[in-house]
Amino acid sequence: MKKNVLAAALVAGMGLAGAAVAYDYGTRQDGNAPLNGNEMTGTADQQAPEPVAYQNIYISSGYDYTMREQLIWDFNAPDNAINFTNGFTARMTLKDGAQFDSTYTPSVFNVDPATCVDPDGVGPLPAASATVRTTEDIYLDGTLACTWDVAFDAYYSIGPTGAATAEPNQTVSIRITPKQGITNPQNPSSGLLLRFDNAHLTSLDQFVGSPTIGNVVNGDFWFINPTNDAPFAGSLQSRPILTLVSAVTACTDISGADTDKYIDVADSWLSDDMPKSRFSWDGKLGSSISTGDNFSSDPFTGDYSRQWINLGDVTIGANDVAAGGFEFLGDDEFEVVLTGDTGGWLAFENDSPSLYSDDVWLFDGTCSSGTALMRGEANGSTVTFPVFDADDVGLTGEDGVNLTVCGFVDSDTVINDQNISVTTTFYRDDILGNPQVFPAVGGEACNLLPLRYNGSTMEIFTINPGSNMAQRSFIRLTNRSATDGWVSLEGIQDSGVRTTDPDQAGRSQVRIFIPAGQSVQVYADQLESGTFPGSLTATGAWGTAGAGNKWRAVVTAEFPGLVATSLISNESLRVLTNVTDSDTRGEQYMRDGIEGTLASLPGTRPSDIAQESTPDFRGNGESTGEPGGPNGGPGTGGTTDPCGNEGNGTGSDHGTSTDDRDESNEDPYCTQSIP
Repeated sequence: MKKNVLAAALVAGMGLAGAAVAYDYGTRQDGNAPLNGNEMTGTADQQAPEPVAYQNIYISSGYDYTMREQLIWDFNAPDNAINFTNGFTARMTLKDGAQFDSTYTPSVFNVDPATCVDPDGVGPLPAASATVRTTEDIYLDGTLACTWDVAFDAYYSIGPTGAATAEPNQTVSIRITPKQGITNPQNPSSGLLLRFDNAHLTSLDQFVGSPTIGNVVNGDFWFINPTNDAPFAGSLQSRPILTLVSAVTACTDISGADTDKYIDVADSWLSDDMPKSRFSWDGKLGSSISTGDNFSSDPFTGDYSRQWINLGDVTIGANDVAAGGFEFLGDDEFEVVLTGDTGGWLAFENDSPSLYSDDVWLFDGTCSSGTALMRGEANGSTVTFPVFDADDVGLTGEDGVNLTVCGFVDSDTVINDQNISVTTTFYRDDILGNPQVFPAVGGEACNLLPLRYNGSTMEIFTINPGSNMAQRSFIRLTNRSATDGWVSLEGIQDSGVRTTDPDQAGRSQVRIFIPAGQSVQVYADQLESGTFPGSLTATGAWGTAGAGNKWRAVVTAEFPGLVATSLISNESLRVLTNVTDSDTRGEQYMRDGIEGTLASLPGTRPSDIAQESTPDFRGNGESTGEPGGPNGGPGTGGTTDPCGNEGNGTGSDHGTSTDDRDESNEDPYCTQSIP
């Protein structure tokens, strides 16, 4: 502490010399003296406004709010600069429609001078026991408390220029005077001069209106000479006091989802299940065959590996920036809606009177071992869960919750491949901006794990570029299965480049829809340009092949028994050449033998069970970054790998630990284990 006394005369009406004094104002977190349990912790930048969750401001209360941070007035005046014979006054005027609550009179804390000592000869200090503030709102720095007193003056409707404020009670006035009998008070520059805690504000409807996140309430701070109300020169400054935030956030998290699981398109002779009605636990064709419990209509005793899928979590929580002033109330309400394709939830639509039928559930915990909380109502493109209270799912205080979305199937209805978005709606009575809807957070859509088909994969190694019309290449594709489906053709040039189109950098994929039992053919120039005859349902384009390049293609079907034939037509000699014999599965005839489909007619049931030992489709766990993803995305992805799909996991983890597989049996063809 400085012992120098303030000796120079204060010129009436001039206040402190502006050039000699540095003023500092704003809001500050109080980590040293928490009161009433509502202060935040740590020390914040005084220039940053206090974040206010609009969910904490109620209409019926008159839009009242008690500040969690302190209002701060401070200055630095050099020694011997001024003499405060009559003290001075700190003021602040609220703007943007906000007012001080005139029904609340703030308390003050002053030190009894009898407790003050001068232990080091530098200046008087209050005894330790006398410096402890309890519940008082307005107080001085402890280094000043032995020579100065502070008093709440009043709320005024006069602003810094002397003109009336836009609203009543917008100005707070706090007077600071030397203690009785003190003629040479300490320099008020010592320490942080003045704090106003728990400021009670009202009429914040303009602040929370809309609500527009980022709205602010500003305040004008200044000091005055109490004898004539003249402001100290240069002391008037404006600061942001409050900024509007949303305390609630909701989105999704697929880190624990069953990224390895795919809808199994295999039509096996070992199962009565229809294709695309069960899940392949590892993404490989035929893995949906029962692992022991076989078919069950009870989701709590059923065959987890093929009947259940963990689609990820719906997350609900409090934003960190506002959590210090926000708590969930037991009667806060939420509604969760999942959206897929039109009619995309038919396989999960429960029309049966049975309690346990095709369903989508919200679980507390994993799908295999958690607690079922509620069942959704599947209807068309959406699954809507019942509106639930915070108490129903254990939302308390500032803590958030993760609710796992679990799909269960027990019928032969085809499961649709689709992207799944989530919208969570928050309801709290008596606030503006109710309800609050969360389709996205931070510009990122809230999506669950997409439902994706696996499929059979072939590689074709010789396709002439579309510019070679003399020896024109075309591909015939045959769907020998009993279900319709898409075929993806990923084109790769000799150089390894997938496309020369700058708008499709790194992508080169065409998808063609083939009904059950039918065949189509497509020319190389059509694949490159993306221009197809009206008889084809197709999307995407390869782009133009680079000079001197031919194409190869990874062909992936979302049905079993794909036949892809690469042919070259010599237009001048009228000769047709089959150049398909170099595929990785061997000759087409050998492949038919492996699949048990040496001959097939539309409607018969070829099997892909033997493909457990042959290269299968493998994706990357995304909705548009792989041929098996829904909605025809143009991303890359199809590979030939005897381990099938690994999703986002590695080894025997399969990217998730949420199912109950017996991993004691090792798959001889890869490091993954089977259920």
